[in-house]
Formats: sequence, C-alpha cells, structure tokens
Amino acid sequence: ALKAFFMQNNAMPERIVIYRDGVGDGQLQAVYEHELPQIEETFNKVQEGYA
Repeated sequence: ALKAFFMQNNAMPERIVIYRDGVGDGQLQAVYEHELPQIEETFNKVQEGYA
C-alpha cells in the first residue's frame, strides 16, 4: 500500500493510522514493545529513515 501511495502521489504519507483490535489494557505495553518495532522496521524497508 505504501508503494502504491508513493506511485500515485510521488511522496510518502506524512501520517499513518493503525487500528489495533483485540488487545486488552494489560496487553498494551507488550504490543508497543513487540509490534511497534516490527512496523517501524517494515517502514524503513520501504524507504530508509521513513519510520
């Protein structure tokens, strides 16, 4: 989706909103610690320094 956005707009999006369902309050920290680095790594694979 990021590559398609770039091809259409010749720029990467300034903001990306990710909705995450099915996580209880007690699991939020684990999601931040585990999933957020994976998301940032993926963004950097698309374009260096993007995350």
